[in-house]
Amino acid sequence: MKIFLSHASEQRADADRLAIALQARGHQVFLDTEDLSPGGDYQSRIEDAIAACALFCFLISPQSIAPKRFTLSELNIARRRWPNPVGRVLPVMVEPVPMDAVPAYLRSVSILQPEGDLVADVLAAVGVIRPRQAWQSPLVWAGAAVVAAVIAGVLVYPLASGWMSSDGREAATSTPAAGAPPGDAPGLSIPALDRVRDTLTRFAAYLESIGFRDLDRRVTVHLYSKDSPLPDALRDQSDTVNAFYYDHAMYVHWSMSSDMSVFLREYTHHVLMQAAGANPRAGATAVESALADYLPASFLGSPLIGEGLGRLFNLPTSYIRRLDNTLQYDEVQDESHARGEVWAGALWSCRQMHGQSAVDRVPVQGWFAMVASQNADLDARFGAALAAAPAPAGACLADETRQRRLPH
Repeated sequence: MKIFLSHASEQRADADRLAIALQARGHQVFLDTEDLSPGGDYQSRIEDAIAACALFCFLISPQSIAPKRFTLSELNIARRRWPNPVGRVLPVMVEPVPMDAVPAYLRSVSILQPEGDLVADVLAAVGVIRPRQAWQSPLVWAGAAVVAAVIAGVLVYPLASGWMSSDGREAATSTPAAGAPPGDAPGLSIPALDRVRDTLTRFAAYLESIGFRDLDRRVTVHLYSKDSPLPDALRDQSDTVNAFYYDHAMYVHWSMSSDMSVFLREYTHHVLMQAAGANPRAGATAVESALADYLPASFLGSPLIGEGLGRLFNLPTSYIRRLDNTLQYDEVQDESHARGEVWAGALWSCRQMHGQSAVDRVPVQGWFAMVASQNADLDARFGAALAAAPAPAGACLADETRQRRLPH
């Protein structure tokens, strides 16, 4: 894997140790002091190096986040390339820095705070990172044809505690979340955005009811399309059909706004990584992808993720993934979305058998157990936690785990 190592000159010794160890593991590491020849355009070569890398590792120190340091310029280049840093950016705290002084972009993912040897902990974190392809089907590796994008609508609202039905269900619909695309209508359909707001409010209440705490209570929803610009920091990503959560804001391409699971899935990603705390490895797991699918699906009462969006990603189905499946772990592609679909299928099967109220707390407790674990195989820790849950959910999940040959 190509890794760009961003560091202040004061941390050169740490950066050198990391580079040597990463290269010994077969990675290609870019260090500006080693890899930039004299002369030429320094910044353009940095931009080219970041554009070519698969992982951007930022060493956090008082010096690297100080104003006017070039490390912040490198960070801005990475931010323009990946508005959603999950699986792409690895922040490492090498010297103590107050968390509120750390750039918000780095705080939007888990920051690795080494408890033992810096090199050993970073190697372990890099070893499990697989960049997350947002909404890309495991069946297709080239994305859909792209539409140039810009902000079409913004809605700011608090996520207060709200009422939901006894089973937490919100009917899924195929109505576009904000009416017609802005090319056809200059304004927004506020009632449609109100539906997004109300559903997110109920979804936050549902997540709290099954064990999550301290949820983000103020969210800005941006729907973007080809007719108006994304914010400056994200402008370079305007040509991608995508959905992501970043810095208290949710960005959804207009073409993906027809399905409510898109909004809930991106919010769930944020909640899961917030709960993961100092365990950055969790974001690269199949379990994280599974829960980002399952929890919205359970709330909506539909096993289909991205219904109506299949053709957007050149799929033969109307949906992106479905949870009412009989997939087995060793028969799918070794990729987080594909294997996550197997985990989510196991959860959905037990939900259908025993009901939402009996099942949905179990994977949340399993997530907390998994992210607190120091085990190398986090998925296996999650599987063991599911199987150890009280009956009837635990017995059902243990059976599903065995039948689907899931790690446990």
